[in-house]
Formats: sequence, structure tokens, C-alpha cells
Amino acid sequence: MFDEEEYTREDYKDSSTRLIDHMEDQWNQCWTYLREDRLRDLATVTVSTLYTFFDWLLNQRQGKGGRKRRGTKFASSLGTYWKVYRLVYERATSAKLDQKMNRSMHKVLRKLAKKHSLRKIGRDKACMYVEDQTLVLQTNLVTTEKR
Repeated sequence: MFDEEEYTREDYKDSSTRLIDHMEDQWNQCWTYLREDRLRDLATVTVSTLYTFFDWLLNQRQGKGGRKRRGTKFASSLGTYWKVYRLVYERATSAKLDQKMNRSMHKVLRKLAKKHSLRKIGRDKACMYVEDQTLVLQTNLVTTEKR
């Protein structure tokens, strides 16, 4: 027997689904706490509502049962929150956020990272030996295909 659901459901691991569910819970908690139920609808989301939500999220100091939360320390975590939120939005509306909203949100996320003093961590570039550099340059010179 053919099971259509097997081919139409999202291909997320359980851990990813838990992360998406948690972000959706956070979204609902935010608007309940701020008493702004009219902003809860994901279909009518704006940059200002997203700013308010992520600012609220970064200000959280208590978790479930009043337990103290460690808080967000790195800008990359805020970027992850944004990516998970986009999946929440996509799941709720069956549509992706438009590119203009996405670009605007990158500016908002940078502003929030600065406001909340989130650290940027970057990896040091790996050192390259002369022999390796020769191979890279030779490949670049020989290759004529454009990407």
C-alpha cells in the first residue's frame, strides 16, 4: 500500500523538530507575556515585531520552573535563533520569508548583538605551507571553467 504521508512530511531529525517546537513556544510566550496577542499571528509578522521578539528572547533570565538561564553570549547563537525562527514561520505559513525581510533582519540581528554585547567568535585561518600554495595556484591557473 502506498503511504503518501511518508513522502510529504518534512525531513527533520527529532532534535531539529524539538528546536523548532521550542522556538514556537518562545514566540507564543513572548506575546502572552507582553500582552500583545494581536502580534502572535505569524502571517502578519513585521521587522518591528521580530525585533521585539528577539530582544525579549535575549533578555530572558529564567527558564521553566523559575530556573536560571545561562543567557545568550555569542552573536552566532542569535543567528541560529533566526534560522530556527524562519523554519517556524515556514511550517506555520507554508511560505518562506521574503528576501527583503531577510536582509532587513540581518541588520536587526547585528543591532541586537551590539545592544546585548554578544561576542563574535571567529576561527583562525589555517596556515598554508608553500607546497600547498603552489598546488592551489597551479589549479587556479590551469582551470578555465567559470562557476
